[in-house]
Amino acid sequence: MFRDIPETFGTHRRHAIPAGRFERTTQLDSGVRSMQPIGRAVRFGAAIGVLLFGGAQLLAGQGITSAAVAGRVTSEARGTVENGIVALINTTTGARQQTTTNSAGRYNFENATPGGPYTLEVRAIGFQQASKSGIMLTLGQRYVQDFELKQQVVTLQELTVVAVTNPLINSGRTGAAQIVTDTAIQRLPLLGRNFTDLLRTSPQVISGSSVAGQNNRFNTILIDGGVNNDIFGLSSGGTPGGTAGAKPISLEALQEFQILAAPFDIRQGSFSGGLVNGITKSGSNQFHGSAFGYIQRRELVGKDSAGNRLTPAQDFDIKQYGGTLSGPIIRNKLLFFGSADIQSSQKAFFGLSATDPVTGITVATAERVQNILKTKYGIDPGGVDAPTALETPDKNLFGKVNWNIGNTSGLEVSYNYTKASQDNFFRSNPKSDGTRDGWMLSNSGYTIANKTNSLRSKFTSLLGGGNLELLAGYQTVRDIRDPSIIGPQIEVQGDIAGNWIEAGGERFSHANSLDQDNIEATGNFTFNLGAHHQITVGTHNEFFKFKNLFANNKNGTWTFGNADSLDLGLARRFEVALETRPGGFTADFAVRQLGGYVQDAWRPNERLTVTAGLRMDVPYTDKPFENPDTNLTKVLGVHTGQFPNGNSLVSPRLGFNWDPAGTGNTILRGGVGLFSGRPPYVWMSNAFTNTGLEQVTLTCTGAQVPAFTTDLNNIPRACANSTTPSPPIANVNYFDKDFKFQQALKYAFGIDQRLPAGIVATFDFIHTRARNQMYQTDDNVLLGVINGEGRQLYAAPNAAGTALVRLKQTAGLGIVVHHTNRNADYSTLATIQLQKSFASGLYFSGSYTYSQTKDLMTLASSVATSNLRFTSLDGTLDNRNLRTSGFDVPHKVALSGSANLPFGIQTSVIFTARAGTPYAWTYNADVNGDGNSGNDLLYVPRDINDISLSVPTGSTAQAEWDRLNAFIVSEPCLRDQRGRIMERNSCRNPWQKFVDLRLAKLIPTLGGESFQVTADVFNFANLINSSWGLYRETSTVEEANVLTAAATGGSYDTRGTATQADDRGRYAVPATLPSIRRISSTNPRWRIQLGGKYTF
Repeated sequence: MFRDIPETFGTHRRHAIPAGRFERTTQLDSGVRSMQPIGRAVRFGAAIGVLLFGGAQLLAGQGITSAAVAGRVTSEARGTVENGIVALINTTTGARQQTTTNSAGRYNFENATPGGPYTLEVRAIGFQQASKSGIMLTLGQRYVQDFELKQQVVTLQELTVVAVTNPLINSGRTGAAQIVTDTAIQRLPLLGRNFTDLLRTSPQVISGSSVAGQNNRFNTILIDGGVNNDIFGLSSGGTPGGTAGAKPISLEALQEFQILAAPFDIRQGSFSGGLVNGITKSGSNQFHGSAFGYIQRRELVGKDSAGNRLTPAQDFDIKQYGGTLSGPIIRNKLLFFGSADIQSSQKAFFGLSATDPVTGITVATAERVQNILKTKYGIDPGGVDAPTALETPDKNLFGKVNWNIGNTSGLEVSYNYTKASQDNFFRSNPKSDGTRDGWMLSNSGYTIANKTNSLRSKFTSLLGGGNLELLAGYQTVRDIRDPSIIGPQIEVQGDIAGNWIEAGGERFSHANSLDQDNIEATGNFTFNLGAHHQITVGTHNEFFKFKNLFANNKNGTWTFGNADSLDLGLARRFEVALETRPGGFTADFAVRQLGGYVQDAWRPNERLTVTAGLRMDVPYTDKPFENPDTNLTKVLGVHTGQFPNGNSLVSPRLGFNWDPAGTGNTILRGGVGLFSGRPPYVWMSNAFTNTGLEQVTLTCTGAQVPAFTTDLNNIPRACANSTTPSPPIANVNYFDKDFKFQQALKYAFGIDQRLPAGIVATFDFIHTRARNQMYQTDDNVLLGVINGEGRQLYAAPNAAGTALVRLKQTAGLGIVVHHTNRNADYSTLATIQLQKSFASGLYFSGSYTYSQTKDLMTLASSVATSNLRFTSLDGTLDNRNLRTSGFDVPHKVALSGSANLPFGIQTSVIFTARAGTPYAWTYNADVNGDGNSGNDLLYVPRDINDISLSVPTGSTAQAEWDRLNAFIVSEPCLRDQRGRIMERNSCRNPWQKFVDLRLAKLIPTLGGESFQVTADVFNFANLINSSWGLYRETSTVEEANVLTAAATGGSYDTRGTATQADDRGRYAVPATLPSIRRISSTNPRWRIQLGGKYTF
């Protein structure tokens, strides 16, 4: 499996929960104090609001890849017209659908392709013909058009229609949702031109790709009805190839997409977070094409927070170019669309330098480590200078063919090819773990490469008075991750204890690849039953095959106490993963999920629609090996071969849409229902390679560490220099056999209100309760006492009373990660939004969102042991307290839109302001003895007598306390929790505010073509003033380490008593305490993307 860091893959490296562009920053008080920046954010947004007249339209929630057109045909005497012929014609493509009205005079087209313009024609014997032209449809919209026919006299003439539908207020929507149209995609600023960056325009997307506070791994992304997210669950952005920086599809091929938080249409499933549903462009009866090019250069990048510009040695060169071509193969019958999108990218690394005090590593020490490794051990680890040319090439090819089959059917087939790779390098967290992470020398790091092939088809037909939709998809995803240096990982402690230099082969890339094969098949049939019921029956089936090689630390990791020890070859720790059976490092398994559903849309009158549906999904999964080790089966009662299989997920849903006055000015909508999602299958894969039979970990410390070597042919497989060497032990992951995939019970209520001047106001409320949420504990622990800090221990003091010794159920095993279900997590979200669309295509959107998310475990990693290790322990392993989630961002303000300026210039703006992400202070040690370091929450001492501190040479206890106390006073979340263990995620980083701007000039040509020149400005505020657009942070992760275990005098203090009830740890205050609310080392400078696009 792959390291779990933003846009990379592998084991959790303690980076932030994926947050898209909005990285985390520093602490704010909770409650009332956290509301203070709202006014400033709103005022700042209002200041640029004069530029904003655009945004994303509201969505209308009908269908999966299409829109719907429906209505009723009556006579002028108000009688129904039965067997009238209704035709829906797309005047651009020539596609024609034709049906007849039923006994109630109703007609419906459920599978209309979004776009247009469309014409509706109605004919009936004895009546004059009627029609409506110029109809434009958006994805998911339900367009209602009624006709009143007049008796035929002598001549035929076109009649005026009865009703008109406003797409911003729509009868097909129940839950909160947003649509980003082709106009918005083409006009809004989009640095890098990846459509997923536009998710932030949705009020329900609070941070990164987290929808309504839910785990971003619980989202589903659909393109043309086929799955297009990282099913395995490694990419922080949720898209296939995201770990390699791949764009899932060219922006030029995407027509529009929806962001749905709680759609109560039963056809929309396989997610418990949010659904991103996109459709691609199609050809027309006219030949059209485009050629485009966009560049970013070093000269178009601003200064950093220290006033430094990029130097000529630092590459910053991004080029993106390509084109589109579409048209008829056979007019009105066979049409095509194709696009090519190619990117080359070279960027210098930006991050902590050796001159930054927070690294705890001097230039002299880093250079000494470099020279020792290069001259003595034959490894060139690089130096203190950061890499100057990290590459991220990306290629996307897309093709689509549409076949209009007669008057009733249509077939489309599309193919998407993506190839990308990304160089990765990190220097963000030197105070980490000397067994896995550190401040990298410049030749460290790794490269991820990806190839994705996606083939999709859709067949629609009017069949026997009903609407048939068949979807099929096949996707292959191939990822491979290679280290920059082939060899073991080497960790050397820097000048400050607990700060590490990393060199050699990055351990999570020693052998790391992933193959995914995904097949989908969906069928929906919708028909009218009587005068008031529309029935949908359908099936959705998924077949996944995974092969994940993850030999974490196969080449070993050597840890040295300092550069002197490295020079002498005297490591203080050696750890290596050993494969104990062929293929033991590889999780090779398949998942089959079969699903079926039925739904009734009941319309008792023209103003009310009630939708009730029932869905069942049943996953079937291969099983891991059964480990017969009696330490598992007898001592712990664990059977690794018992795996959840065939545990059905039932999802009832009930939604409504009500127009109380019948005027279309006010719409009330909402619903309640269960949403069943597939888990990130990487979590399941951990059980296939960790039954205890596949691999073991050899750990050697002190005198048992073997002789240091970088020769991969002679990796030690045993410890040395001891008559009782420590045997390798296995960590085990297993699931309850009754474990179920996660579900979300969602309650939603919304109001759409038409205001004067064409403005639409929307209020949305969503409350989500987790069902079957995954929970982890360690079965191989024994409870100790609760010590004087109020901390539950899983260890007892050694004979000398100077350190803790872990209490285990059995010494023959390491951690035994037990996966089970809990139902405690919840989130609440409320949004107010104003929108206005203009006839010219310009529009405006402004919103404020309040949310609250609580959970037992945030589950931000792709690796089971990392989720257990890097979720701060609040409570006990078996019973964690419900606390603020890592996905909790309580406030967000978003404005987006466009306006026409003088001289034919168009401007578009996106402004977002949101509260910072949460964190808490922890020890950089294992102070409760459960075997996990770095996740124990800080006990905040009242005074010097309430903590045991070690005193370094040249200092005093009072001096060490004064330094620590000053730090506590500077952090309100610490200051307010004295005398107890602080709560998980009770601190918060500062607000973040960003403005992105686009300027465009359209130049028409004599031949009717056009050429558009654009400039996208990222972090526009920083361009205006270098002190604006900065973001500050205290921690990018949930656990911010502050104190370490004492290195002298013992790490445990028995207080001189026989009872453990007053015991506590003995801690060391680091020489350099963490910086509070510092400017991020990766703070985004302003950048400009210049582009041109020729269209014909």
